[in-house]
Amino acid sequence: LNSTLQCLLYTPPLINYLLSDHKKHCRSQGFCVSCGLLQLYNAVHGSSGGACRPSAFIHHLKLIAKHFCYGRQEDAHEFLIHVRDKMIQQFLHSHPKVDSTKKDTTPAHAVFGGKLVSTVTCSQCSYQSHTNECFLGLGLDVRHSETIQQSFNKLCKKETLSGTKLLQMRKV
Repeated sequence: LNSTLQCLLYTPPLINYLLSDHKKHCRSQGFCVSCGLLQLYNAVHGSSGGACRPSAFIHHLKLIAKHFCYGRQEDAHEFLIHVRDKMIQQFLHSHPKVDSTKKDTTPAHAVFGGKLVSTVTCSQCSYQSHTNECFLGLGLDVRHSETIQQSFNKLCKKETLSGTKLLQMRKV
């Protein structure tokens, strides 16, 4: 809980959104994750260097992740995903006029998301097929790399299709 919240409080694009846009447009009734982050940010940066207790997150932990229990060791990455997803859910609930085709354009998507563009080129006719895929998280295999950049390069490396995969592309 603490490590995840500390990382979020030092994520400039998220804090910029919270300080500029969220406060003006929040219509959430009850606990709002974004408002909770903003309150915690103000407490951390307005304090005299003392510790701040994330009371709102502790009190509403079950709202964010039903299976989490305060005081029990939990997975920080899993908590981050639940916080992010709750932010998206609450944003969409507060903005019901958001077009369903634009649901991947929430502030959380702008902070945590991205787009992968996959290009497949036929080795026989040079036809290219392009696919765009939005994501909110990338799984990188860091076990066999010395740096994050190497892991990312492996994810994005050029592949040669053959056999069944090549036949599937020809049918498309």
